[in-house]
Formats: sequence, C-alpha cells, structure tokens
Amino acid sequence: KEMSDHNHTGLLSPRLYIRLFGKRVSAFHFWGGIGFLLGMGLGLILTVESGLQPVVILLMTVIGAAAFFVLAITARKITGQETLVYYHHEIAIMLCCAYVLYVIGQPVLPYLDITLLGIGTFLAFGRIGCHSVGCCHGRPHHRGIRYGQQHVEAGFTWYYKDVPLLPVQLTEATAVFLIVITSVCLLNLHALPGTVVVVYTVIYGAIRFFLEFLRGDSDRPYWKGLSEAQWTTLVLVALTYGLSYAGWLPAYTWHAVIFFCLLAFSLFIIFHQ
Repeated sequence: KEMSDHNHTGLLSPRLYIRLFGKRVSAFHFWGGIGFLLGMGLGLILTVESGLQPVVILLMTVIGAAAFFVLAITARKITGQETLVYYHHEIAIMLCCAYVLYVIGQPVLPYLDITLLGIGTFLAFGRIGCHSVGCCHGRPHHRGIRYGQQHVEAGFTWYYKDVPLLPVQLTEATAVFLIVITSVCLLNLHALPGTVVVVYTVIYGAIRFFLEFLRGDSDRPYWKGLSEAQWTTLVLVALTYGLSYAGWLPAYTWHAVIFFCLLAFSLFIIFHQ
C-alpha cells in the first residue's frame, strides 16, 4: 500500500497516485474526472430547478468536453507535451457553447450561467489534482508542501524536489468552491441572467490575478511584469464590463470598482518593474 511521505514541517506530501478498484490511477486524472461528473450533475440540477431543458445542458457538456480535448490535443501537438491552461479552455468552451445556443435558438445567458458553474466545479477539483502532482505550485515557503523523487520522476521540476512550496492550488480550489456556492445561491434567488457570468469572471479573475504573485512555476509566459493569466484576467474583466455597459450583461457598481482597481494596480506594475 502506498503511503504519503511526511515532510519536515509536519505537512503530508500529496499522493501522486490513488488506488481505485485495485488499480493505480493518477490523482490528477482522478480529481479531474470527479470534477467533470460533479460539474455535470450540478448543471443538470440547476437546469431543472431553473425550468430549463436538461437536454440542452447535456449538449453544453458534450460541447465543453469536445472543446477541452480538441484544445488539449492541439496544444500537445504544438508543444510536444501535455499543456493545460485553464483560461484557454474556459474561453474556448464558453465561446463554443454561446455560439451553439444562439444557433439553436436557446436563451444564451441562463445556460451560460449554469455552464460556467460546471466549469468552475471542474476547475476546483482539477486544482486538487494539480496539488497532487505538483503542477501550478506556489513559491518556496517554510510552511509549504514538499514533492519528492516520485513526483520528479513523473515530471515535477527537479530543482524543487523536497523544497516546501506554498499550496496555491488548494487556495484557488477553495476560492472557486466558494464562488460556485455563492453563485448557486444567486441562481436560487432568481438573479438576472448573466449575473453568474459576471460574478464568476470578475471575482475569480481578481483572486487569480493576485494568486499569480504567489505562483512558483516561473517558466510561464510574462510580459511587462504580468503573467499571461493576469493579462487574460484584465481582458475578461474589461470585456464583461463593456458588455454590461452595453446592456448585454447585468451591470453592477462593484464590477467597475474591481476593474479599475485591477487596471490601476497593473499600470503600477508595468511602469515600476
């Protein structure tokens, strides 16, 4: 039986593999699978409670899965390795789903709200998987999580072996879980269609923007002192603000406040790097 190693700080090293029905399964794929199934289940429940058509949300699930795998396979062919970038997949899935909903004549915003909560559920569990294998890790910290030789052999960065790292993945997972729970409550309170799109995009974006400063996988692309994820956050928050201003999404004052705070902070970094 595989046992987790105990590190010098008293924290447990995450399991790289999980025993499932007598077979050894990658923890990354296990948690991703759990997230997909629970995300789909949540989507179906919310669809029924909202008086929408379950068959449509099932179609969104199929489209989302197809977009995910096509993007993953394409990225692997280009880079030669498995490269999963959350924002790339979220944008691709949402665009594909919005287009199909428009073509088949279904209300776009109510279904996109629910679809995004399914994506969020998948992300939250996916980050637990990231924590298990060591990807998307944080900076070195004396109270962090250590990854050993087994993780290095599976592809973990060798020079971070046995170095305590901040569990940024678990922090993000917790934040996303809270956003999903809050958004479900908003749907139950009959919030305007598109509210979840705004809440998830802006709140998750703001949290992700600042968590980027704690990330330790420095081989990711940066420009003008900001990471790709931070630039993407700015674009998405600005885009949703523009759509709200145009009346295509619900408008909220806090949306504008967060957008301009992120913009001001970004400009400070750009001009003081």
